[in-house]
Amino acid sequence: MMQSTSEGCMNIAELANQLRREKIFINSERQLLQKLNEEVEKRALELLQSSWICSMQRQNLTNLITSRCEADSIAACQRASLLERSTFIDVYKVLKFKEANALGELLGWLRDSPHLVSLCLLLGEDHMPPSLPSALVAGLYGSCRSMNDRTRLLAVIRLLRTGKCALSSLYAVVRDGHTPARQFLVAALQAPVMAVLLEDEFFLDIDPDKAMDR
Repeated sequence: MMQSTSEGCMNIAELANQLRREKIFINSERQLLQKLNEEVEKRALELLQSSWICSMQRQNLTNLITSRCEADSIAACQRASLLERSTFIDVYKVLKFKEANALGELLGWLRDSPHLVSLCLLLGEDHMPPSLPSALVAGLYGSCRSMNDRTRLLAVIRLLRTGKCALSSLYAVVRDGHTPARQFLVAALQAPVMAVLLEDEFFLDIDPDKAMDR
């Protein structure tokens, strides 16, 4: 009887030690996962910030290429220098908690409302600033780095089919900023474009409707 009691105590002590070791291991793994999650969140934020800067630089380069006076070129160069020194400030350091929370909810609601975004673009496309499409894609849709954001933005583009400059401007930003889309267009259009360029009997400098009569 004494031996059974002694063995039972040893088993309980061994079980307690094992549970203690497992608890230490679980706590260690939990801390490691927390650090990894924090690192992933930090890297994701850095990626979004870099994507925003690249998008703004791309738009600035487009403005520089299409500039018609020296003043525009100088302004574009100054803007490029400012973009290289961009710093990002957390919203809670500028706004109060309720204001920051309300702003986040508003932007989230707007991001999930493609009909409203497309309607705003259609109504204001005649007065749309050149930088608005880039700011919209980089800011509201996170430069389309996630599948959900790409789906939301594509929904907006589909609703802009009746527009004029809004559709082309927004699509150009998506095309230039999304490498797979650009690669697809290059692969899909290379053969037909080269076929047209190599066509000796077709003149590209005249009205297509009158090309056959030339």
